[in-house]
Amino acid sequence: MALTNLPYREGCRPLARHSGPRRCRSRWLGWLLAAGLFLSGASAGLAAPVRIVDLNAYQLQDLRALSMGNAFGPVARGEAALQYNPAGLATYDFDLKADASATFMEEKGNFINDTMKVSSGSPSVSELNSYFQKYSGSTQTFMLQTFPSAVANVGEAGFGFGGGHLDARRLSLSFTQASPGVYNPLTDSLTVASERAELGLGGVAFKLAGGKALIGVTSKTVRYSEANSNTPYTVLLQPGAKIDIFPTATEYNQVAAFDAGLIYRVEWLPELKPQWSLTAFNIGGYKLKGTTPAGLAQTAYVPDTYNFGLSLQPEFGFAHVLIAGEVEDLADSVKVQVNGVNKSRDESQRLHSGVEVGFFKTPTGNNWFNIRGGSNQGYLTYGAEVNLGGFLRAVYSYGTENTGYKGHPQIFKFEAYQVALGVAW
Repeated sequence: MALTNLPYREGCRPLARHSGPRRCRSRWLGWLLAAGLFLSGASAGLAAPVRIVDLNAYQLQDLRALSMGNAFGPVARGEAALQYNPAGLATYDFDLKADASATFMEEKGNFINDTMKVSSGSPSVSELNSYFQKYSGSTQTFMLQTFPSAVANVGEAGFGFGGGHLDARRLSLSFTQASPGVYNPLTDSLTVASERAELGLGGVAFKLAGGKALIGVTSKTVRYSEANSNTPYTVLLQPGAKIDIFPTATEYNQVAAFDAGLIYRVEWLPELKPQWSLTAFNIGGYKLKGTTPAGLAQTAYVPDTYNFGLSLQPEFGFAHVLIAGEVEDLADSVKVQVNGVNKSRDESQRLHSGVEVGFFKTPTGNNWFNIRGGSNQGYLTYGAEVNLGGFLRAVYSYGTENTGYKGHPQIFKFEAYQVALGVAW
């Protein structure tokens, strides 16, 4: 997750050392896979049912990647490869690494702390009223996630593997005013939208074509739930009341899914270490079937999506530079649902770019210090990371997400923090 530069040297033998047929197989392997994944993605996207869940909004939330504009497919490695591109499992420098991280992100401010105080224990009526008045008329969003994981490398055999469990919760609280601009606890209400995605991830990756092509696949189990509630302040301000930020949810069935990825190292300009990537998420797409708290059957669809990325990785002595760009959802399968109608996202929402500069390698392949910046969907992102001997990582990220559709942005400006403990051998 916090490992910086993809080692370009592994298995990068000159083409002159291979026979002609092998050279052709190496070159065509990547392009054929790319064409096949793209075409299958386009057809699946066209057949998607109306109700769509964007599972990538929960899976692709690594803070290192977010600081770089979420342009991470061509450079993913280690535990982050389980989320962004399974081909990256074959790139790290150590034999075994175990990592556990906890992340939270929110609108700038203290909304998480304030909300936890009034949603646990026994808040007083005055505390609840102060809370409602502070956030009156606004919509606040925050996200909590944990990700214990482990990855391993069998260098002599040219493959890597790993597994992890990602538990991501996204909550949106809307403090609705009956009369816009006027706080009135007798008429206003609180709407809570809660979503949770639990992903059990297990992946394997192999080096092909003398190490120039890395190909990987991740199998995953998916559990998804969502809940909505609207409660008048007059109910919440009763003595002994507290806010339920996890209301009774619609639980969907557990399903199995697959992701696949390719990283291909290009030979021109070797000092810049260029490479491109193609990643397929939720191959073939799948349906989620659930039952609402009222007992009604409900079906949602998770579409397959396909990303293409490019990266450069020059080094300058003790400084390691990483530059990446990525286009997500090539087939435009993800839609935003508005009043039961699916809306296409703006083209700019699928564009990502970023840069990272790391200083001084740690024993586990991280850098002691990293600074990052990028553009996520056209909005500035930045962040930093400190590694203490490769065992303790502290990560900070600031950025913006646009969850709206064409011409109607819905902006979430966040600050995010992550603490991770890891060991490597």
